[in-house]
Amino acid sequence: MASDNLCYTQCPNRQFANNQTGTCQSCPYDCFTCSAEGKCLSCSSTDNRQFDSQSSRCVALPTYFDNFTQVCVSCPLGCAVCSSVNSKCSSCISGYFLLSDNLCHSSCPARYFGNVVAKICQPCPYDCLYCNADNTCTK
Repeated sequence: MASDNLCYTQCPNRQFANNQTGTCQSCPYDCFTCSAEGKCLSCSSTDNRQFDSQSSRCVALPTYFDNFTQVCVSCPLGCAVCSSVNSKCSSCISGYFLLSDNLCHSSCPARYFGNVVAKICQPCPYDCLYCNADNTCTK
């Protein structure tokens, strides 16, 4: 029996059949379909999730974070990975650089240069306003 007190031959998506009670019970918040043990069997791409075979759970797609609700939320612009705490970036997509404000920027400010390999803004030598990747002052 589902939450609408009607009987069905199978439970709807996001619920599983509890054969002991004859009722449909909710899957974990991240699962589209699940087993009675609470393991995800499938995920919904419209929830911005993908299946992780190691944990048997639906995890956030790249550039999204899991805010512990059904639908994952988009990271700030330029983030490859971000946390749910204040949407801070921990790594950037190509063409963006992580700065000390924990956000990704398309260019680095004065006194920093963009390290394209590490995708971070690194400080120039103390007497440089602008520098290049080999720490040579350009201005």
